[in-house]
Amino acid sequence: MSDTKISSQGPVYLDYLPKFKIEKFHGNGSQDARRWLMDLKAEFRDHNLKVPASPNLWVEALFRETDEEAARWMDTTPHIRKIVDNYEVATASDAAYLEQSLKDKFPMVAVVESSKSASEVITKFAQFKSESLFDYYGRAVAFLRLINVNDRRNDDTRETLSGAEDMVLDMLIKAFVAGLEEDSLRLDSIAHGATTTGSLAKTYDIVLESRRALGEIQKQLVLHTTKQKAEAFDEISRAPQSVNSIVARFSDQVPRREEHYSRFYNPLSRNYSQTLPSNSYHEISQSQLLRASSSNSCNTSPQILANGYQGPPQQFNRGNNPRGNYKGGNHHPNETRSQRQVLLNRITSANPVVYGSKIFTTECTRCGQLGHYSRSCTNPELQKWEQDVLKQLAFPRESNSVCLSVQSIHDLEYNRSCDYFFARLLPEESHKVNLPSWPVPLG
Repeated sequence: MSDTKISSQGPVYLDYLPKFKIEKFHGNGSQDARRWLMDLKAEFRDHNLKVPASPNLWVEALFRETDEEAARWMDTTPHIRKIVDNYEVATASDAAYLEQSLKDKFPMVAVVESSKSASEVITKFAQFKSESLFDYYGRAVAFLRLINVNDRRNDDTRETLSGAEDMVLDMLIKAFVAGLEEDSLRLDSIAHGATTTGSLAKTYDIVLESRRALGEIQKQLVLHTTKQKAEAFDEISRAPQSVNSIVARFSDQVPRREEHYSRFYNPLSRNYSQTLPSNSYHEISQSQLLRASSSNSCNTSPQILANGYQGPPQQFNRGNNPRGNYKGGNHHPNETRSQRQVLLNRITSANPVVYGSKIFTTECTRCGQLGHYSRSCTNPELQKWEQDVLKQLAFPRESNSVCLSVQSIHDLEYNRSCDYFFARLLPEESHKVNLPSWPVPLG
């Protein structure tokens, strides 16, 4: 009667862990985590423990039945340590995550017999195309087991190895990094010391961190480019005449992770509107400009020299037109190479108006500064192509149709200044000076 009552209530499971007969999991490469977990579940059944086990007992069992490298991994991995320290309140997701992490961290890699010598394998060791980093690392671990060389632990402790073992391990680490298929990942890993760790496991962790960092850099580059494009549209809406310089600016700004890794930035892609304030152009003293001009035999803008510029871009052939054939406007099929070069060169100019970061108003077409006309300009002049850009911005219709005489330029400059003056459209800094009297004196 009592036996019937017990059977009707179902099996009774233990609510504590007994002592298991199974060998503890070491994590030193001699055991497969998946097979060991299957044996542990068999122990649960043999001791009348429920399978699937309750989360708290399963987490406790995994924590209790591991030692050596596996135990060190649990103790030193923050999110894993948090789960095992609070095993009494572990959830089903905690137990499943811990089990899967153990499988991923300590896989059993089949040892494949090879007729090649160790030196031949290391010499040709490289990541296969489309091979995951995890599988690539697994091949390296399998090779160490094949030649009976132990890897050092990934906890900054130095395991004693013989001279030959240490040499082989160091060679494999360098081959592992050099064999990475992705160039940017290989370079970034080397920069972070992946070849000097003395531990294959630690090298693998550095490579994984480099992969994560490069992915984050790529995301930030995309966000940065999107923001720049939005700002460019706003800039074009305020100053339609600067559309060519803005478009040319983006031609050298394709996001590349390699550029951010190597920290080599293309000077043509720098935004001078951020590095050179609009009023800094006027704050450079006359003596500084003269010294900068005399120190360079090339016809280089002193403003660029004052900002660390090392020399002008390679000179292009202007042909018979000393103004560089600049015609402004959008590109069209009849544009010459010189015209396109002028548009691209605009982003190398230190003058904010030529560069396109500042709207042209009444600047001198000779030096690019406010407060005077080109006829009375005594400042160091800009390069010829920069002057051509300013004239195109000042008189787009006239500069496209005729070859302007010096007097025509003076007349047009005066008329434009008067229009801005009476319409109260002159920028704030231009109110600090007086307009020259009309007519402009001939000379």
